[in-house]
Amino acid sequence: MTPFQLFIEQCDSEDLTQLLSGETGIGCNDTDYLLDKQGIALNKLDIDGLQTKDDILKIEQEILTSLYQTHPLCRSEFDYQAQQLFIKNPPEKFCSHPDNPKHLALMIEGTQLVTVDFNDARNQYGYFCEQNKALDLAKARQLVMKWSSTGEAYETYRAKTYCRYNCD
Repeated sequence: MTPFQLFIEQCDSEDLTQLLSGETGIGCNDTDYLLDKQGIALNKLDIDGLQTKDDILKIEQEILTSLYQTHPLCRSEFDYQAQQLFIKNPPEKFCSHPDNPKHLALMIEGTQLVTVDFNDARNQYGYFCEQNKALDLAKARQLVMKWSSTGEAYETYRAKTYCRYNCD
């Protein structure tokens, strides 16, 4: 289950009523999703017939696309998407060190984290674990997982995308 799906599932009937009526919207902070009067109001998405949690879950992408046009990913969403990419690509490949100069990097593309390889010009601006000494695969994997789990990866993302959301 995605972090958004978990958030919607945890909403009680009062929260759901407020969401569906437009009294409150869906927002995010540095950590997770939340109910927010300044958030994305479902009644303004031009989608008719929303009545249940399942209806909201069916339009997850539309909501997230709208939300993340003006907000950075919340940490729970960033971590979830990074873990999905680590399943597809060995985590140790996201570690830059002397034995792995052609590392992979995470990069935000629209509302999604994507993997960019060394040949992609965006790689150097992406998010990856940097180490100065050569590492074996197991140690590189361990460091990438620590980099991710401690929030350091998320902080790198936030620092590198600050102006996207905060500079005019």
